[in-house]
Amino acid sequence: WFASDPEDWQWHDGADRLHGKLVALGIPHTAILDLQAGGHGPAYYDSVAPDAIRFMLAALEAEGRRLA
Repeated sequence: WFASDPEDWQWHDGADRLHGKLVALGIPHTAILDLQAGGHGPAYYDSVAPDAIRFMLAALEAEGRRLA
């Protein structure tokens, strides 16, 4: 899971390239690359935080079941 605001001039191109490489290699992932919420800053973090937390909770629950 990773995310990048298209307005983030420092990181978005790299995130987009990473997404393309993962797709080309057939590696499952989640990339949020089209949500615009002010670039690299608190407004963007607030907008993607719910998705990030859901992703982490699901991964931790799956790992917990695997270890049980």
